[in-house]
Formats: sequence, structure tokens, C-alpha cells
Amino acid sequence: MGERHTLQIIPRLTSVQEALDFISEWGAHYGLDEDAIYHCHLSVDEIITNVVEHGFEFDENAGFIRIEMEPMEGGVLIEVVDNAPLFNPLMHPTPDPSLPLLERENGGWGIHFVRKFMNSVTYHSTGGMNHLRMLKSTAPEA
Repeated sequence: MGERHTLQIIPRLTSVQEALDFISEWGAHYGLDEDAIYHCHLSVDEIITNVVEHGFEFDENAGFIRIEMEPMEGGVLIEVVDNAPLFNPLMHPTPDPSLPLLERENGGWGIHFVRKFMNSVTYHSTGGMNHLRMLKSTAPEA
């Protein structure tokens, strides 16, 4: 739909800030307000952190993470692509916040919040790469 901007980072936690700066720059350029950019920051931070920790197991020489942003009608598409072992985080069971704290399962909360912050989240794999696509609306939230 529009021009796509791409940032490739080394899979390490110190690269997260570089990705967030990229999100800020292009998110503002594409019309996201401060709240929307904040939601994108939280979501991208969560996804990258999980890829670094669980996908690459902190081995920064194991591959790459690429963040792509593109304006779409009514919003901005953010795609996180990596070549870690294939894993669909959307298949993780949704945690139940109504359960007492001690009865809750560990894990799954990060992707739960990504789903809450973003308007749409999808996953697919191609060519041995993970693709997590997140859409954030440019319309202010009510």
C-alpha cells in the first residue's frame, strides 16, 4: 500500500532500543499518536525480547531480527521477521486473569498484552522464517 521501511538488528537485548527508536520515527511519520506508538513499543519490545531469549537463547550470532513498517489504509503494519526456530506465539494458551494469582500458569502474558495493545496480530512462517504481523490503527482509541 505504501513504502515499507526496514530495520535489521542483531538478536540481543541491547538492540531493543534501536528497534523502538525506529518504531517511534516511522510511527509518527505514518500518523500514529503517542498512545499508539507506546502500544507499539510495548508490543515490539515483548516480541523481540521473546525471540532473543527463547528463539535464539541469547546467541547473538545465531541469526537476525528484522522489523518492517508500512502504512496501511487506516493504520500501520509492523512485521517482526526472524530466523529463529519456527514458533507461533499465538498458539500459546491465553492466560486467565480471573484465576487467583497462585493458580495462574507461567507464561503467555506478554503475547496476551500484545493482542490487547494492537488491533490485529497474525503469524505465519515462510522459508524457515517467523513472521509476526501487527496492525495498529491510526484512529485515536476511545
